[in-house]
Amino acid sequence: MPKAYTYAACAGGGTRTHTSVGTQVPKTCASAIPPLRLEPLYPSCARIVPLKRFGLLRLSTCIGVLVIALVSTSHAQSPVQWTVGMHPAHPVDTTWLDNLQMGSVRIGSCSAALVTATGLLATGYECAHRHVRSAWRVEHVPLDSGFYAQDLFEERRVPALFADHLLHVSEATATALPDTTWEQDGGRFVREVRPVADSTHFLAYTYQRYDDVRVVMMPERAVATFGGDHAADIYPRYGLAFAFLRVYDAEGGPVVTEKYLPFSTADIIPGAVLYSIGFADQVPEISSGTAAGYAYNGTRAPPHTTLFGLYDLHYSHRTGSAWHLPAPWLAARRAMDLSTQLNAAVTAPCTPNGAPVISIDLELQGVAYDQTATAEGMRCIVVTAAGIYEALRTRYDAVPLLYELEEEGLDEYAP
Repeated sequence: MPKAYTYAACAGGGTRTHTSVGTQVPKTCASAIPPLRLEPLYPSCARIVPLKRFGLLRLSTCIGVLVIALVSTSHAQSPVQWTVGMHPAHPVDTTWLDNLQMGSVRIGSCSAALVTATGLLATGYECAHRHVRSAWRVEHVPLDSGFYAQDLFEERRVPALFADHLLHVSEATATALPDTTWEQDGGRFVREVRPVADSTHFLAYTYQRYDDVRVVMMPERAVATFGGDHAADIYPRYGLAFAFLRVYDAEGGPVVTEKYLPFSTADIIPGAVLYSIGFADQVPEISSGTAAGYAYNGTRAPPHTTLFGLYDLHYSHRTGSAWHLPAPWLAARRAMDLSTQLNAAVTAPCTPNGAPVISIDLELQGVAYDQTATAEGMRCIVVTAAGIYEALRTRYDAVPLLYELEEEGLDEYAP
């Protein structure tokens, strides 16, 4: 049975069962907006966030920083240190940063997030495609038609692709040996020293490296890159630009971890603070922003797009155009909730190469796959977790994968 926690609930009362928390949390903040929002959005909301397999996280305010280097240690007890000239508006709990970095993975030059306890990764479509395409061309696998492994036996390994799981960030000196690799307890580890700020300050990043990465699911290319070149670098967007991979250990089984970023099926709330961690120039960076619209061609772009808009563009353009949907998507239309969010624009520059976009309670709400410049500043373009989930449920009938995301792991392997 889950442990009981006490909450200072918002006005409006009531509780709901939070899927990834496994306990009761406050239901509303004087509206239908989900709980666990911190200052300055909802000053009277709960202050304690219980996280499954994370323990308790105590925060009093939101982070107000745009782009900061991730500077903490996995087991630090002292306050978080920040690079010179980049300070958060409010204090940050080291446990929160520890859990965030432990859910972050680097694959090649891309970013990804662990989303279950059994090694399932969510990343951007193009990140996966660039690695998988060359490996599968030899086998003449029609990757552009999409791929879905019904079970572990069907998951396909990508040769030469490895995943680096971020474990530890610490202070370092310029004389420290960079890119050190060693073996320990049957695992392989990498330590990289990189300069930050004005190159007078150095940090050491320690990763556990996994050499067995397999493809679990990729949508059809026509849907992942919906709109083709006509839609590149712009917004509103309607791309299902994601992929699922899985990391395996040296014994050939899925990597088991107690720290990950659970998959959310909730809509992104406009104005709610979102966070992203991605690897820019091989160094992890954190950014924060909100989902918001902006002035656009004499009107205003919405904070998010929907599946309805995806189908509207299909029927508004000619057959065979860059906005043409494959036949299975047309067959699945009636089963879909067309009001489901598909893409969102977030008010912050991001690392648009598969970086996870998360809520304050460390749940994955989307994957960054592009960004666009506007008169109001850069916007990060995100494919939403809600849109991914709806496609898995209706178009792909991916019941085993849905079950794994909901239960946050495979029963046979989960800790």
